[in-house]
Amino acid sequence: VEELYVLAAYRRVGTASALLGECERVAREWGLHSIRLLVRPENDAARQLYRSAGYIESQTNFCERILG
Repeated sequence: VEELYVLAAYRRVGTASALLGECERVAREWGLHSIRLLVRPENDAARQLYRSAGYIESQTNFCERILG
């Protein structure tokens, strides 16, 4: 999954949870044993969604450089 994005009109009604659940179903079907997500620290809504779905946050260093 590259991105999980829900349009504003479909937020807070279970859409993201359903999409995440489907990703997990497919991962199990393919025999995968885990899912790893990258979420920006300031994205509180996404972090809450993932925590409520049983995901655990771990310390990761993400390095970025804007060129130009």
